[in-house]
Amino acid sequence: MKRAAIALALLWSALAYAQSPISASEAKDHVGESATVCGGVASTHYAASSRGKPTFINLDRAYPNQIFTILIWGMIARNLGVLTRPTAASTSALRAE
Repeated sequence: MKRAAIALALLWSALAYAQSPISASEAKDHVGESATVCGGVASTHYAASSRGKPTFINLDRAYPNQIFTILIWGMIARNLGVLTRPTAASTSALRAE
């Protein structure tokens, strides 16, 4: 009985912690929270001559009307093989903590 209660408590806490992905437009309502943000890639920009060589990935709308921007710094972007040019069918999801 004790083991069943512990298993149920662990399952309940895992279900409570699990979150559904949110859209890029909903992200503004979740500042300071851990969330998975999903959206279509509208535009990307690799700033090769900028310090840190950042890659910007804009979701749902292209710059300057972007809804949500993912920023990935140089070495990390290269290791991940980040897109430098979007395709019409590109989608992206980001888990932020």
